[in-house]
Amino acid sequence: SFRVIGSANSVDAVITADGVKKWSATKELSSESARFTVPISEIFVGNAWQCNSGSCPTTPVIEYMISVSSGDNTQTAEINPEFMTREVLDSGVKISTVTVSENECTSTPQGEECETVTEIDGIVVEMMAGLLPTSHEHLDGGGHTDANGIWIEGDYTLELVIKEGNTVVYGQSSSQGCPTSSNGFPYIEVSGTTATSCGGDSVSINGWFAMPGPATDQVGTEYLDLETFYGDDGCYMFQVTITNTLSSGEELIIVQDDVGWELDFDQNKEGPWAMETC
Repeated sequence: SFRVIGSANSVDAVITADGVKKWSATKELSSESARFTVPISEIFVGNAWQCNSGSCPTTPVIEYMISVSSGDNTQTAEINPEFMTREVLDSGVKISTVTVSENECTSTPQGEECETVTEIDGIVVEMMAGLLPTSHEHLDGGGHTDANGIWIEGDYTLELVIKEGNTVVYGQSSSQGCPTSSNGFPYIEVSGTTATSCGGDSVSINGWFAMPGPATDQVGTEYLDLETFYGDDGCYMFQVTITNTLSSGEELIIVQDDVGWELDFDQNKEGPWAMETC
């Protein structure tokens, strides 16, 4: 909604998207003001901010303008493009290894000999969502291209599952309820600027954020241990489902299932791990 203040008897208000009229109304002023309420569904035609191949500039691609007139007087103002960037269209995933070290000792004629053995124990999975450069991609080694994207203030849900081939090995749909940490990542619900996991924890999603897991390392970082999800060596896909709840009440669902790495944690426990994309 927006408020008009002035001494006129009545005002005409028009909202345009890139010069095309999407909404209009006329109101009489009471106590020298009038408030207009506009359904977003009537004016929204696409994100004001959009990304190109290399970056996500904050110069609007679609300009949303309000014009208010009374007689020969007209005033025009731009609607905040951040507010009119409402649909999450992209996501990214990256992973890193977590290792554990143990001393292994053997008895020899000269006495007991010990050595420290370091092996893979799991992975930390990070995700981001919003608008990303169209050239963004995941990389060998578990990484992702630098993605200075745009975080979206809107109403949407994020789900992440891991698949080995066509089989989900960790995670479940939000329609099945909130999973336990041994069964899947919690789905995340975003309302405006507030993000909450289905487990009730507050989540900071402005940029990369780590997904929780059933295991915890020595400094308190949660991660996904191999015992919980890992089967055979091979290609593991990290599938993100974005469900935008539009102002019309309809849903825009985007499934991004092209992020995967070839993992050999069973055959190669001590590394190094190439984790090539697949």
